[in-house]
Amino acid sequence: MFKWIKTAKKIFSGIGEDRALVRIKDDGFMSDDIAVSIEDIISEEDHEDIGKLHVLSMTEFHQALGDTWDKREDKIFRLTEGVMRDRVGQGNRWEHQSQEIYIMLFPTLSEIEADARAYDIAEEVGRKIIGDRFDGERRPLVRVAGVDPKDALKEDGSLNIEFLEKAGRAGEAAGNAKEKGANDNTQEKTPQKTSIDPQQQTHDPKEDKTNWKEHHLAHAENNPHWQKGQKKPSSMSEAQWVQLQRERKETSKDEPQWVVMSKEKEEKSTNPPLLPKDKPTYAVEYAPCWERDSQSLRLYRARFCYTSPTGQKLEGSKAYGKANNQQKLKTDLWVLQQAAKALFSFNTQNIVTPVFIPIHSPSLRGENLQAVLETLAKFTLPLRERFLIIEILDDGHWTTDDLQHTCTALNSVVNGTALTLNAENKFATPLCNELNWVGIDFSILNSKNGISLPQLENRLTEITALDAKPYALGLRRRDQVNDMLEIGMELINGAALVRNTPKLRPPFNLPIERLQKSV
Repeated sequence: MFKWIKTAKKIFSGIGEDRALVRIKDDGFMSDDIAVSIEDIISEEDHEDIGKLHVLSMTEFHQALGDTWDKREDKIFRLTEGVMRDRVGQGNRWEHQSQEIYIMLFPTLSEIEADARAYDIAEEVGRKIIGDRFDGERRPLVRVAGVDPKDALKEDGSLNIEFLEKAGRAGEAAGNAKEKGANDNTQEKTPQKTSIDPQQQTHDPKEDKTNWKEHHLAHAENNPHWQKGQKKPSSMSEAQWVQLQRERKETSKDEPQWVVMSKEKEEKSTNPPLLPKDKPTYAVEYAPCWERDSQSLRLYRARFCYTSPTGQKLEGSKAYGKANNQQKLKTDLWVLQQAAKALFSFNTQNIVTPVFIPIHSPSLRGENLQAVLETLAKFTLPLRERFLIIEILDDGHWTTDDLQHTCTALNSVVNGTALTLNAENKFATPLCNELNWVGIDFSILNSKNGISLPQLENRLTEITALDAKPYALGLRRRDQVNDMLEIGMELINGAALVRNTPKLRPPFNLPIERLQKSV
């Protein structure tokens, strides 16, 4: 049953880490391995927040290369996908859907910015493949089309690849360049389309072949390497390409996409470089949680993040450092206020995404508890009762009566209370009837303070007997995700499932079958 437990005494710990099954960046849902794709995203009812689906067509390159395409295909795809990874941007999505097209979704950008980003990508793809000679005017061309998401789906909800390929062939050339027709007559620039009509007469590939033959000699001097059957080397040799990839890999290794993009922008900028930060920065990020009852990513856990002047980022328990109780109280109240601000718009729109607000145990005793209650009273009743779940970070010093008193006071003003058990006292903190959630944060565990299978089973029995829901946070390995699902955890999160996001997002349906299939 438990693939990662060798014996019954094996310790559950937070050691090790896998890539996320679902990736969320900004307000876009990203996927590595689980079947949360562009098709899944656009099949949702609301398309207003995600904008157009952009199609990048490689058809003309395919036809221009003719019989040599098969030999160059892998290299062209590697170059194209390298540009996609670097340029699509944080919170956006791209997929290679067929031999002809790539599709892109830009939920984090406005319509104008998304169009501009798509054309920038197309131009860079052309330059990567052909070299500096690519200017968006001479063929072969990289074409881009913007499609309404609902038009991109068949009746069964799957992507209409044939329609997308036709839309791509009928799209505009990269750079919005004027194209020449078969009779060398200059045609007016086609205005940018905001959507593609499925019934629209599309571009006929046969025309391209005729045009290329007529312009073949005219552009021979400037564009000799794209003659059908040519034997001359490409503008970038295989050795040069390998060296370029090696340099890029060394530069961008283990760095998030926005870091790589910002470095490239700095290199191209003519402005003086910005001075390094000399002060630490603080932020609140949100860890999406999968909930069994709703079968969705519906709840979030607020995470306090600290970035040092040198750029080192810490989150959660590590971010608090050696702060004393008063400093922790101040930080807890700040995190609470930031989370409440982030929830204002959702409260207005009636989009319910409850958030776990972590608060240290000393902040919920004596006079400090009164300070927390006064801060909560500043928020509207609907926001407090629908969204705020106070997560008590156990310090191992609670008694049943004290915990009962604190939970009773909190439950009168918020959605619920949760207790994340302390590992230092072997997870032995007594529970009370007022708790709505009880769980463990695997991210703070190690081989010395882990929890054994018998301990976990005993705690689960005790939790369910109190009508509270068990949860497992900070899961770093996919086998842990599967095992937590099997033993009945009601709520899970962690880097192995979904990475943190700086913004809250409406609930996202994620059936348990997808999770089990992907691990």
